[in-house]
Amino acid sequence: MRDNHHPDNGTANGGFSNGNGKPHGTAGTDNHHETALRDNHHPDNGTANGGFSNGNGKPHGTAGTDNHHETALRDNHHPDNGTANGGFSNGNGKPHGTAGTDNHHPDNGIANGEVNGVIANLVASLQAPETKRGRRRDEYQGGTSLQTETSALKLPGGETLQVLTPPAAKKAEFDKKIINEALHSARVAVGVKIQEFIDKKRGGIGSYEPLYEMLADYPFRTGKMLRPTMCVSMARAVGGMGQSALTTAAALELYHNAFLIHDDIEDGSEARRGKETLHHIIGIPRAINVGDATNVLAVGMLLENLSLIGANKTLDVLHEIELMAQQSVEGQAMELDWVATNASNLTDQDYFKMCVKKTCWYSFMTPCRIGLIVGHPSAHTKDLVEPLALVTRFGMVLGIAFQIQDDLLNLQGDVKLYGKEIGGDIYEGKRTLMLNHTLAHSSAADSQKIREILALPREQKTPAQVEFIYDRMQRYGSIDRGWNVARTLANQAAEIFEQMDFLQRETPLRPSEQGVSAVHDRRFLKELIDYVIYRNV
Repeated sequence: MRDNHHPDNGTANGGFSNGNGKPHGTAGTDNHHETALRDNHHPDNGTANGGFSNGNGKPHGTAGTDNHHETALRDNHHPDNGTANGGFSNGNGKPHGTAGTDNHHPDNGIANGEVNGVIANLVASLQAPETKRGRRRDEYQGGTSLQTETSALKLPGGETLQVLTPPAAKKAEFDKKIINEALHSARVAVGVKIQEFIDKKRGGIGSYEPLYEMLADYPFRTGKMLRPTMCVSMARAVGGMGQSALTTAAALELYHNAFLIHDDIEDGSEARRGKETLHHIIGIPRAINVGDATNVLAVGMLLENLSLIGANKTLDVLHEIELMAQQSVEGQAMELDWVATNASNLTDQDYFKMCVKKTCWYSFMTPCRIGLIVGHPSAHTKDLVEPLALVTRFGMVLGIAFQIQDDLLNLQGDVKLYGKEIGGDIYEGKRTLMLNHTLAHSSAADSQKIREILALPREQKTPAQVEFIYDRMQRYGSIDRGWNVARTLANQAAEIFEQMDFLQRETPLRPSEQGVSAVHDRRFLKELIDYVIYRNV
């Protein structure tokens, strides 16, 4: 998940229920859901395989009709603020899979097609490269000139858009002082919270001290702390106390580090935050266990929310975390499958979908959504339908831009600042936006050679082979195009941000908010847009 992280974007395969109160895959009838699907085999329209279910109580991917689920159910005290079709519960306030009425849990976040619609909109604004630095494509073996190139992008539903290059833009500068102060403040406050919790657990009956020493490794390497900072800033920007979001923010950071430990093993990565990866230091079996233990630690920290924000919001947060985790592992599965099968015909849309699952949910969408839920004065997320939809769109487009920039830094970054192996994505065979574009637009000979190199195990790839792929990315305009796409997405994030009128312009510190940055939180969230694409770390 590259230090951060085909969304069919809600959660996977039927999610948490079949939407009729019966166990997943159990037959049912007359499921009333306005945003429902017909003949649900995999519509790419809101969440995976028919949203959280096929909306008719039949097994995921089974055809059905009459899916009429109003986006808010009666007497709802606990909304499905994730997405549609059964959302996080069976829609009756009872445990998932239990039949009943008198719904206390409405679907009120992203309806079917919401996230996919955002992808369609962002794709419509993208443009393919005209003339790039270096030689034109027609100077190589076959193909047409980049000056006349267009790339067709097929959207869900069959619509095709042409992708062209956006006009050149003056380089923006983010306010480094605001960004750095906010990130530093979060790093200190979250670090204290995590250390306190580790110390609390290591003092338990029969605790095993060496495990807790290893648990403290990744969280206390100097990471960016974007996720907890976004969470706390969003909470304060909607009127909440920074301290009320701090425990959740620290738990998000623990989840992030747990993902990284496992991700580094799965990818065969050698460096993380300027040091050797954990599995290179202590071995794969122990590193896997530390990742598992870090996940357990995060769950325990989230349970402490009961005394801080109450049972309702604690449950809301847990639902958000479950959604985030499911999306993340699906995105990781997609990327690992692409590497394992040496996929070579991936589109922009494929990459966007993987990014939303792997990066956007846990790095941007969930921190913003949880911050909004925890900080907002409303006790019920059913009152937050529009704000949740906006912060979700904001997090999505910004998250894809972040991942593209991360992929670009992996190709061209300063290793001392970046903290990871330059060219590591090529060694690992990861399908980035730039690599997919190069494969799609290179000559037959170049494409064949690139695929042969990618098929080699990491340890058999040579620096010369990695350099060959990087050179072709430059020659075919793929790197410049990646930058243009990231910039376009950031521009879209800025437009969405201006619609977020529920954010307070001034959020001065309260006397009780020790260790929380004095930065105006709305300003930090706005500066984050340019930071994402102009950062060098």
